[in-house]
Amino acid sequence: MEKKKVAITGISNSGKTMFLTSLLWQLQEIGEANFHLEKDIKISGFRVIRSGVRRGDTFPFHRYREKMAHEKRWPRKTTDIQRFRCRFDYSSKEGLRSVLSRLSQRFSRKSQQLDILDFPGERIADAAIAAYSDFGQWSDYMFDYFDDNPGYNGAGFRLRQALEAENLEIDTAARAYRETLVSFIRDCKPLISPSTFLLDGEGNTLAPEQMESSASERPCGLDADSQFAPLPESVREANPKLAKKMRKHFKWYRKRVVQPLFDDLAKSDSLIILIDIPSLLLGGVQRYNDNRQIILDLFDALGEKKFKVFSSSLKRIAFVATKADLISPDDIEKGTLQSLLIQMNRRAEDLLPDMEIGWFECSACWSTSPGGSENYLKGVPWQDNPEKKKIEFQVTPLPDGWPPDWNPEEYRFQEVFPDISLNVQKPPKHKGLDRIFDFAVIR
Repeated sequence: MEKKKVAITGISNSGKTMFLTSLLWQLQEIGEANFHLEKDIKISGFRVIRSGVRRGDTFPFHRYREKMAHEKRWPRKTTDIQRFRCRFDYSSKEGLRSVLSRLSQRFSRKSQQLDILDFPGERIADAAIAAYSDFGQWSDYMFDYFDDNPGYNGAGFRLRQALEAENLEIDTAARAYRETLVSFIRDCKPLISPSTFLLDGEGNTLAPEQMESSASERPCGLDADSQFAPLPESVREANPKLAKKMRKHFKWYRKRVVQPLFDDLAKSDSLIILIDIPSLLLGGVQRYNDNRQIILDLFDALGEKKFKVFSSSLKRIAFVATKADLISPDDIEKGTLQSLLIQMNRRAEDLLPDMEIGWFECSACWSTSPGGSENYLKGVPWQDNPEKKKIEFQVTPLPDGWPPDWNPEEYRFQEVFPDISLNVQKPPKHKGLDRIFDFAVIR
């Protein structure tokens, strides 16, 4: 039996939970799914493997599927690492034609075990901690990033000033950094590291109403007794005892939170990165820059010498532009959506030359139809639509390339309710799931 491990993460409201729910739904109900693989490969015998994954860590596929079918709502975002293990058989018509006996037909069918690692995109903010094993190097990286990026440099300047106080104590330094992280969250900045500040030990995301109190209550580290914050070189030299404590806490966090995730990635055959391009356009150029930097940090960690096991384990990276059903059909047919995806992430081919890179457009649950005019779609918007009526709405054409700058108000995309059958035997309509599955799992 062959075994494959695939890791999945998402950037900027990517719809990762829906992606995985729909993919597993297609596989379980393959006879009713519009799911076609290359070389006439056929999937059969999908079954969930219960052993090897703790119940609390298992991706709750069946619960999400039932909830979507009956409540017609998107599944909630997963906020911590989850796993799913399944098995299926696959065979091709070519292989079956080449054999005559029932026995050889049985041998032509292959059994595949698939282990899925689903982790929130917020954890990617810790990629710099994976790439830099030394606390000082990580600190220098963080302040260089604050200085070089307009969206961060004001907060970075204030943090530096707070840390340059005389007789600096760890509680004061941690408090100043927590206030900085709160300002990043408030301004939708993704570089929240350590990521446990945003995702608590139970995987719960910090809610808006918690922001003001979080600076005093939420630790930046494993717990209140092991917090750490980036310290400028001058502060480290002036406060050697503080720097020593921070270095120790940094190493604990790196060992207990960051390395286990990257070790799991190291054992994966493929990595799927989901990117919500409409959300990036609606967020403005700084959100685009921030999210792109998070991905580059991930590449740095994957290419770091300490993680060279990647070169022999991780073979493929699939970049996926999600929510294609919210885009004008013309922009999909002309390849504009895929072009923006490639432009954003083309450095992957230089930074990770040993990886096979794939580029895909996807909608895990296709929930719109073309409208009566160009750049119009029909669907059930979830904003300002209390009666949940299917209406026609306008969407903004995609730019041919990422602009030098843009105003988020220039773009209009509508979030819609999912078009889901009440019959769970009928999986959602989709675009691209089969191609992504073929690339990441079957090859």
